[in-house]
Amino acid sequence: GIPFRITNEALGFDQTYYTDENGQIILEDLIATNYTVRELECDKNIKFVLITDTEVAVPEDEEITVTMNNKYKRGSLKVIKTFEGKTTVLKGVPFRITCDELDYDETVETDENGEILLENLVVGTYMVQELGCDATEQFVLSDATEVEVSADRISELTLRNLYKRGSIKIIKHFEGQDKPVKGVPFRITNDEFGFDKVYYTDENGMILVDGLIIGTYKIT
Repeated sequence: GIPFRITNEALGFDQTYYTDENGQIILEDLIATNYTVRELECDKNIKFVLITDTEVAVPEDEEITVTMNNKYKRGSLKVIKTFEGKTTVLKGVPFRITCDELDYDETVETDENGEILLENLVVGTYMVQELGCDATEQFVLSDATEVEVSADRISELTLRNLYKRGSIKIIKHFEGQDKPVKGVPFRITNDEFGFDKVYYTDENGMILVDGLIIGTYKIT
């Protein structure tokens, strides 16, 4: 089903033929002269570099065989990794990059620029999956993401990790007093993240702080 256009202007010959189940086209009883063979694009060869126009000299009373071998179209993939709250990049963050159709499965790590660059990849749909490591322990791993690698270009994928987060609940009691006390101030700090805020107990004698980056906090 791969189409080829075969022409000879002088003869007014211009025909399109399709390869058979053996991947072949057989033409008989051609006038002995030169013909131009041009491969045409179709859904079956869309991932391949088309054969350039080929001049074929057909000899008299002989058969000539022309073999054409298509190579895959290729491109590049760049993965750019960023992290919430960090202006510096992280080297050594591992990713597994796969393409089931092409039986491609590689694990690679970000370089000193916080990037991964894979060149000369066969065009297709690749899955990019971040793997956990010590450097990303405080972060939510990015979701597995599909990216299309196109011919003769760099397909870029930027993945941003957000901090893992949790909550703190403070419950305030006083000796000899059953009734909760509203308005008692507490200072909550975390030097690593530059976090320093004062909160007050509510009518239930409690403080609830949501959305805190995971880590060790000091309560005063």
